[in-house]
Amino acid sequence: MKKVISIALALLMVAVMLPVMAMADEAPTLQSKIGSANPGDTITLDKDYTEDIVIDKELTIDLNGNKLTNKVGDTITVNANGNLTITGNGTVDNVTHGKAALRIKENGKATLNGGYFNRSLENGQSGTEPGGNSFYTLINHGELIINNGAVVTTASESSTLGRYSSLVENGYQSHDGRTNNPTLTIYGGTFKGGINTIKNDDNGIINIYGGKCENYYQACVQNHHIATIYNGEFSTDVSSAWSVLNCGSCSSVNETHDAHMLVIKNGNFKGNVRANVGNVEIKGGSFEASFTEEGNANIEISGGTFNTNVTDYVGDKLVVVGGSTYFVGNSAYDAVNNAESGSFEVLRTDRNPEFSVNSGVTITNKTDNPITVNGNEVKPNETYPNRPIIIYTPTEDTPKADNQKNPSTGANDLVGVAAAMAVVSLLGAAAVIRKK
Repeated sequence: MKKVISIALALLMVAVMLPVMAMADEAPTLQSKIGSANPGDTITLDKDYTEDIVIDKELTIDLNGNKLTNKVGDTITVNANGNLTITGNGTVDNVTHGKAALRIKENGKATLNGGYFNRSLENGQSGTEPGGNSFYTLINHGELIINNGAVVTTASESSTLGRYSSLVENGYQSHDGRTNNPTLTIYGGTFKGGINTIKNDDNGIINIYGGKCENYYQACVQNHHIATIYNGEFSTDVSSAWSVLNCGSCSSVNETHDAHMLVIKNGNFKGNVRANVGNVEIKGGSFEASFTEEGNANIEISGGTFNTNVTDYVGDKLVVVGGSTYFVGNSAYDAVNNAESGSFEVLRTDRNPEFSVNSGVTITNKTDNPITVNGNEVKPNETYPNRPIIIYTPTEDTPKADNQKNPSTGANDLVGVAAAMAVVSLLGAAAVIRKK
């Protein structure tokens, strides 16, 4: 009897411990760690995770060299009042059609200080063919800040896929009357791919201070609302793509939702610039680009360096060409005044342009107005400096070799002197004619 009781007690104890043992074997999810974290905490990934997570507090996630992949939805969602900072090396991936690696909702905020954001199974093959799996890698309806260290791409940096959806969407594909203004600020980072790499959509406000953007299909930056580019690198790998595209298929301006206002203050642009609606102001930067102004669009250039003639867009601003490079506004003054040598032509003037050039520089006035160079007035079609003709004559101290002498007389000295005197006489006559 005692034996039976002992066995029963042992079985009971096992039965009681089974749930505890099961819970011990089940590792906590990343979402459970987020739920139990205090606002301001840092969660450091200790392994790869496959789940969809939601952020609704202030929190930092250190990827720590690991990978977070979604299950069925957006990989990371930042809700209203959520404030997420991502640091460290590691990957945030999304493998599901119509879902993003990171989605920020209205009144949510995220800051990317690191991380590789990808849609590894992206299959968008053209502007009309999503290939069964396509979407934005990042979509922002709140506030997003991107710093150096972050990499955003799609189709694992393929140059032939990711051609259906934009890479980064700031704003709304259709505003539907919303009054919220999603804001994207880029201080650095690398952006590769997408039909448009960075798209500033309805209601969107974007400020770009740096970073490197590469597009393989349509546009590095496509703008629908309000965008300012302070600096950065923007390049396209195909001639049919644009470094900057102010809208693309729009025809009207709405100040509240689709203002189509773009200002470029600096940066390096390799790829054409097109505007078919709204206003593009270019105040500086270096451009390997042609410019297309269509419909009711307006492109105004007041500064910068260009590999094509942009005088049609500069109004009354100064334009100077040196070699095959065109300089506008302050860039023109800087190019001429800082040059150690070379020749420049002034194609268009602003009011009373004054240059201070080094001795090895030549400048020609090709305008209808005078310019001032080193305190001297240079009239239309004149060149500064207007160097005089210098004639060198042989002297008695300059002996000649036999092969330099006149072959018929054996001596060339008197012939040289006579020729020089004749030239001087002609120059004197010419001077008299000019004085008349």
